[in-house]
Amino acid sequence: MTIERAAEILDPESKEKFYGESGKQEVFEAMRLAKLALEKRIKKTVHPFWTGNSAACPYCASAQYLYNEDGRRNRYCGECGQMLDWED
Repeated sequence: MTIERAAEILDPESKEKFYGESGKQEVFEAMRLAKLALEKRIKKTVHPFWTGNSAACPYCASAQYLYNEDGRRNRYCGECGQMLDWED
């Protein structure tokens, strides 16, 4: 399911009706995508990478794209979009 389709399904102004099992599945999938998007907006503490020398995203475990080109910390993971909490 695309993000656009999920937004369409969850729109309270939508006139579309969802009947039967296939309709319920579509609504549940839209709700799952919305939940994932909301969870990424909740700050999560950056984890030490397995080597202990670097940091890793708490959602996707990526160590790339956590810092800007000038070395400053990003507010979001550049890989998955997770909001980051850099508390020391």
